Amino acid sequence: MMNDNGTPTLPNTGGSGGTITMPDQDPCKILKTTLNRNVTNTTPNTVVGLLQNLRDNLPANNPQTTGEIGIVLLQTSNGLEANLQQETMIEDQINFQLNVGGYYPAVAHIHDDGLSVPSLADIYFMVKALELNHFDENSFSFVITHYGTKYAFRIKDANALNLWASQFFAGWDLDLPTQNNPMIKTSEDNYAEKVNKNLTTIQNEIGFVQFLKEKNSGLEVLKAKDESFTQWEKLTYNESTNNVDRKPCN
Repeated sequence: MMNDNGTPTLPNTGGSGGTITMPDQDPCKILKTTLNRNVTNTTPNTVVGLLQNLRDNLPANNPQTTGEIGIVLLQTSNGLEANLQQETMIEDQINFQLNVGGYYPAVAHIHDDGLSVPSLADIYFMVKALELNHFDENSFSFVITHYGTKYAFRIKDANALNLWASQFFAGWDLDLPTQNNPMIKTSEDNYAEKVNKNLTTIQNEIGFVQFLKEKNSGLEVLKAKDESFTQWEKLTYNESTNNVDRKPCN
């Protein structure tokens, strides 16, 4: 839940690795609060301003960008602070350092891995952040792809996410190479049935929300409709039409 000043009231997880029970809240309202929050140690000094800055630093927009860029937004006693992280090679995915202690109201990154939607590693990051009590159901992960698509996804049901992830991501480790790991390959092959580089942006978007729903992942997705990150819509998979239902945020 959020206090009047926009700072989070954290649930008592009791060290249980993210087994949280919270009332179902409107993700659009939580997102609006997060976007408008001030950041104390950087310019731009708002979350939405930092997202716009990341957009401007996509390789397609800034040839000087040599690697993926990510930002961890950390809640401190002084307010919200940004921790910048960057890879040196564009083909390397950003590997957020989860040893940055504390609560993360949001993380954000650009990725140029050929996908027009969040990757499976992006989902796994949320699993680990929840496990380490960095994330809760007020936290957002923002992903801006080289196609210009802009997504925010959050944990709607932490218990459902934990239940699914305990099996699906068995054997995963953010700190170890993924090559030649059969458990990771099995998961990635499963994801590639719905999301892969050979599909169009629309096909991948459908596949992404379908994947999250079919897995009962406990995650929900919103998409920015404009370049300023001020107009958003909630995406859900419609089994009857095999398409995405879009509900605009007011």
